[in-house]
Amino acid sequence: MDISKIEIKDVNFSYKDVKVYRKNLNMYLEKGSIYLIKGKNGSGKSTLAGILLKIWNDFSGTILLDGKSITNFSREILTETIGICFQKPPIFRDTIRNNIALNDSIPVEKYISLLSFYKDLEEMGRTLESELIDTGSVSGGQAQKIGIIRTVCRERSVYIFDEPTKGVDVGAKQEIFHLINQIAKDGNCVIYATCENSELLSITDRMYVMYDGRIMAELETAKTTEDEIMHYATGSEEKYAG
Repeated sequence: MDISKIEIKDVNFSYKDVKVYRKNLNMYLEKGSIYLIKGKNGSGKSTLAGILLKIWNDFSGTILLDGKSITNFSREILTETIGICFQKPPIFRDTIRNNIALNDSIPVEKYISLLSFYKDLEEMGRTLESELIDTGSVSGGQAQKIGIIRTVCRERSVYIFDEPTKGVDVGAKQEIFHLINQIAKDGNCVIYATCENSELLSITDRMYVMYDGRIMAELETAKTTEDEIMHYATGSEEKYAG
């Protein structure tokens, strides 16, 4: 299913009777753009992915996909439309190929070259057909790459990346940024959630700065600065004076 726009209107969600969002969430997302959601861990960034995939259904407010309520779509349809790379991608006791393809018939070779993963395989002394008996032998950065490749090798309309550069080196980060930029150029909507500093300012279009379950500011990244971002990321409700 191709999605041109996502409208999030007055959305809230409670977990164990505690509101995740202290102020109702409002966002407007379009295809062909990259949206940065900036905030500390626990600010509510990752919860949005769970709501969009209907992992959590008991939210209040309205979410529209091309004008149609998200309640009209099954979880199966949404998972075929929205791809997500979690902060800590699960690694299974299986071959590296199946960890990426999840036993689907996917030409993973086409995608692993995008993140220089062949080099990682050489360093690990393994091939795509190697069994991961000890999943703990995979470094955090290697697991992140597996998770990213696992996500992008499936054609989706919306891609959500939750802290995808955690544990990866500087060179790999640049490859990830280039890949994400290309995904948006191909006409997809990209949501990038991070607590790190504004390393994506050069390729993102808009930014939602979150703090303690609230969107403190919606910024056009081409016109903002790291100082302005940090001003709102620390919870200030005062308008940034520059």
